[in-house]
Amino acid sequence: IIQFMVNKEGKILTLEGGGLQLINVNKFDFLEKNINNILPAENEFLSELKTILSCGNSGSVIKCNDYSFEVYFTASHRLNGEENGVIGTAREISNELLLRDELMMHKGYFSQLFERSPEAIAIVDSEDRIMNVNAGFENLFNYSLNELKGESISIILPEQLSGEASWAHGPETIGETFKTETKRRKKDGSEIIVSVLGYPVTLKDGKIGTYLIYSDITSRKLSEKMIRNSLFEKELLLKEVHHRVKNNMQIIGSLLKFQTKYIKDPEATEIFKESQNRIRSISLIHEKLYQTKDLSRIEFAGYVKTLLTQLFITFGIKPDNVSCIVNANNVFLSVDNAIPCGLIINELVTNSLKYAFPDNRKGSITIDMSYNNAEYILKIADDGIGMPEHHGINKPETLGLQLVSTLATQLDARLLLEKDHGTCYTLTFSNMNYKSRI
Repeated sequence: IIQFMVNKEGKILTLEGGGLQLINVNKFDFLEKNINNILPAENEFLSELKTILSCGNSGSVIKCNDYSFEVYFTASHRLNGEENGVIGTAREISNELLLRDELMMHKGYFSQLFERSPEAIAIVDSEDRIMNVNAGFENLFNYSLNELKGESISIILPEQLSGEASWAHGPETIGETFKTETKRRKKDGSEIIVSVLGYPVTLKDGKIGTYLIYSDITSRKLSEKMIRNSLFEKELLLKEVHHRVKNNMQIIGSLLKFQTKYIKDPEATEIFKESQNRIRSISLIHEKLYQTKDLSRIEFAGYVKTLLTQLFITFGIKPDNVSCIVNANNVFLSVDNAIPCGLIINELVTNSLKYAFPDNRKGSITIDMSYNNAEYILKIADDGIGMPEHHGINKPETLGLQLVSTLATQLDARLLLEKDHGTCYTLTFSNMNYKSRI
């Protein structure tokens, strides 16, 4: 701050303050000098001050040495009331001017954003009264600002939503940002679906109002509804396809079962029975798919448990003699993986039930399926009498093992056989990604 006092004749009587350093003024160089004789070359600040005093422009700003000073002065009087000059101050306001300019700039940005935004924008007070709207709001709802100013924002609410405007200003939402999708009404009474985004804003009276942004999403919502309906129809169609495939597979299985009644050869009967089980394992996949919400994959544990139950019934195995353990929690397989895996389990469990537990020997069969590092690991093991030494996976001798080898190749799986304690097959494979089929 700089304090100064100048008499009627222009003589500088007082010149004080830390602000003198900012304008390179030594007060002793100018005290008792006439301010009217000071030229800009001698001192820019005092020369500008001379002009302000002569014009009587109190409140003017002087810029000097990259600093800005706001000057205020008033008349000075003697004890008898006679005016004998002026007394005043010059306050450095450079930072305030920068803040003021920045504030004006941001106000300009806000004004442009408000006026030119293609979105419909309204500013309402704490009682839902409209204070201002932009051109986008006028265009969307076909009201003019003059028609809306001071009116309740409920003017654009359909009758069935008459209480919704006040909801935005309830005690629990004051000062909070909110977003919702709802309906609003145009001036002609037609309704549109809008997305509403509300921001708290401080009004001139210090109260909290709301800055409301409306986006017309009617077309998008109609498109979404059409897509949902289309997807629902396709889902029903896929469920029906899986249901019919399952029924057709069951018919084939029933025909095979019916045919076995006329076959006298025990070996041929056994072949027909195994074929029935293979068909049933595929049919079960389609049954699980049309019963689930996700048509792209099945929950593996449930599928395997059902498959094993059917095999135990087919071979008349009592759970007291052979127990079955399934560990496959939270593992899901696509159809392309599930069918080969189901057939492999069918073949290997069939072999275990037929050969691993002779003479009512007790034991257990374990199915483990896990997913780790983008790979599935499937283990089918039993603790039975094991396989003969000459049996293996490289040169399978039975149709069942040949089928297992072929299905493992289809899965692009690594197949490992262990015969130390019973029999254990381990398949390791990745998720199969088929190209889209037309």
